[in-house]
Amino acid sequence: MMDIQYCLKKAKTIPFVKGQKRLWTIILDKRNRLVSESGNSYSQTHTQMFHYARRTGTPNKCYLHSEIGALLKDRNRKGCKIITGRVDSMGKACLAAPCLACQLAIKEFTNIKSVEYSL
Repeated sequence: MMDIQYCLKKAKTIPFVKGQKRLWTIILDKRNRLVSESGNSYSQTHTQMFHYARRTGTPNKCYLHSEIGALLKDRNRKGCKIITGRVDSMGKACLAAPCLACQLAIKEFTNIKSVEYSL
């Protein structure tokens, strides 16, 4: 079963770099099957990420966030639940609430009905 623990496990596989957050996001369909997944990227940008960042007054946040990466991979919009997990430098779960840009993207992807994240 895909859940927050899966996200936390995947986030731990992202190498720790000071100043960078290790997040992993999955999108599930109505039957809790994995539709798409993505981690934060500090080397890849995307026009959609820049679009949402600019609309929320944070154009400097142009690197691809895990939530938007997962949303973009769900091309057919089959997903209805988005789950994000974040780990700190020690690999412990910490708050992974979506930023303003990601909140806007999730809201505009009307197929997403549920949002969960690590605390």
